[in-house]
Amino acid sequence: MKKTLRLLIGVAAAAVLLLTLPAVGEIASPSTDAPSAPPEGTDPTQPPHSGSAAAGSPSETKPPETATAATDPPAGEDASSAPLEESGETAAEPPASMPDLMAQRLSEAGFEPSDITGSQLIIVKSSGSSARVSAFERVEGNVWSAVLEECSGHVGRSGVSASKSEGDGATPMGLFPLPSAFGNEPDPGCLLPYRQATSKSYWVDDPASASYNTWVEDDGTRDWTSAEHISDYSAAYAYAAVIGYNCDPITPGAGSAIFLHVGSNPTSGCVSVSRADLLTLLRWLDPEKDPKILIF
Repeated sequence: MKKTLRLLIGVAAAAVLLLTLPAVGEIASPSTDAPSAPPEGTDPTQPPHSGSAAAGSPSETKPPETATAATDPPAGEDASSAPLEESGETAAEPPASMPDLMAQRLSEAGFEPSDITGSQLIIVKSSGSSARVSAFERVEGNVWSAVLEECSGHVGRSGVSASKSEGDGATPMGLFPLPSAFGNEPDPGCLLPYRQATSKSYWVDDPASASYNTWVEDDGTRDWTSAEHISDYSAAYAYAAVIGYNCDPITPGAGSAIFLHVGSNPTSGCVSVSRADLLTLLRWLDPEKDPKILIF
């Protein structure tokens, strides 16, 4: 009886073992549908970029060195030969070339060639009420040539002054523009804007007037009590160039009616030269060349 019972138990155990073998095989064999491991070098927590190559492809794994390669100079090019402007340096401007007289006069006046921004320059060197007048033109770059070597002239009866005031008889000292010309006679061929005077033309020198230091045509509505009647000076104002002193802005009482005009005597504050020399200058002065006059 005992032998029969042990036999039945053994047969049952074998049956149970046979029934469980397929389940064990399933657990031991991995499914072919399981996800594969992510490519090496990628972050499995981040999804691939939409519309881009799969994560881990060469287009997604460009090394940092490649990203900066564009800043390197092309092969065979010397990086140290960059343009001067990129390194903050500028090429040195060549020294000015000018007649000895111009260099001497600028030095005497305390000016450097770089102080002269225009291309035409009249220089008036005074001695008391007398003066020596010369003219120069920049022909190219920093190269200057003489136009009027030197001629005699005059300044104010009180000489020249760095603090000019109305009625002091002095010619203002400094560097000034020459914006326009005028005269009692017809335009002699000026390049500057030229205005011919009439019997009603005045230059107001009354500091209390709103028209102080300007040209007016008298229409009977005066707010001034003093002015130069241009036609009264038929010889001196036959031709003249306006010296741009006290013009922008106009300071009442600082001086008015400062001109380069015809004359052979001391003036009340202008600069005078002979008629022939003035005509030479007037036909030469060109507004496109930013003409200046230096008085000292």
